[in-house]
Amino acid sequence: MSFLEDLLEGGAGYTVKMADGGASFRPAGESDTDLDAFQEVVSRIEDHEGEGYDIHIKHVTSERGKGLVDLVLIALAGEDD
Repeated sequence: MSFLEDLLEGGAGYTVKMADGGASFRPAGESDTDLDAFQEVVSRIEDHEGEGYDIHIKHVTSERGKGLVDLVLIALAGEDD
């Protein structure tokens, strides 16, 4: 299974919502612990960019003041052409 397929299956620490031509990823919950844990998912998404998707948006939360990402939107390759 490719990284993208595995990522879209969902996993511990994050939720996935599919949309036309892409997907969004958020922390599994609202706690600081969930947000902190989600940063590892963000890092993995960044590391594999170009393997069937491009990062469209990385939203940095303004609520916690740590510069942590709380939302990642990806565009699937070939879906938005």
